[in-house]
Amino acid sequence: MPDYPLQGPEKEQKIDASKVQQAMQTLFAAQKASKDAERAREKELAAVKVAKEDIDVLAAECECKDRKAAERALRLAGGDLRRALQAYLEAGGVLAASLV
Repeated sequence: MPDYPLQGPEKEQKIDASKVQQAMQTLFAAQKASKDAERAREKELAAVKVAKEDIDVLAAECECKDRKAAERALRLAGGDLRRALQAYLEAGGVLAASLV
């Protein structure tokens, strides 16, 4: 098959491989940065001290059976029970997601 120069719509469909590669590298770098930021945030939250009693109070007040959700809400609130309860009320009764 002879190699003829592309004309018309075929010319528009030709993709510059270097542009595609650059776009993919940019996308992968952005994904990596996002994952790194998420890991750093989770590490930061894990370092927040929360009292077992505060987890029990928050779970009871929010009628939440999932203690992990109550614990996460407290960590998101910096371990402050009052702030976690306030965020819960302001979010219309949604636990943890109110501070994300």
